[in-house]
Amino acid sequence: MPAKQSTLFTRGFDYGYAVHSRGHRAILTNPVYTGMGPFPDLIDEETWLDVNVAIIAEEGAPEAIWRVLAQFEEAFPDAPPLNAGAYVRQADRAPRDALRCLLRDMHRAAEAPCDQERIDAFLRIIALNINPA
Repeated sequence: MPAKQSTLFTRGFDYGYAVHSRGHRAILTNPVYTGMGPFPDLIDEETWLDVNVAIIAEEGAPEAIWRVLAQFEEAFPDAPPLNAGAYVRQADRAPRDALRCLLRDMHRAAEAPCDQERIDAFLRIIALNINPA
């Protein structure tokens, strides 16, 4: 069965740009692109929050929170684990607040040392998302 196409990403945003590709969605939803650890900030926190609040409204808190944590853990596999359940419960009541807390906690967890080989590999992934072949 094909993946559900998000209406959010076919309609576009009020930010002056439309998001049609997986690469753009990957940048706008990945918390690492807010400037975590050694990685540059490619998206500001408020835009990241806006996008992910909209995704929670469309897809539900559990799916959105788990996806965000999976993206974080891919970039920082040695970071201390975060309790998804707590953020999901909070997101059911106040999604923006839950995401803000999650983002803050991920930034703190990302401050732990990360080896250069992983950083280089992840930067190559970023480059591919920004400039697909």
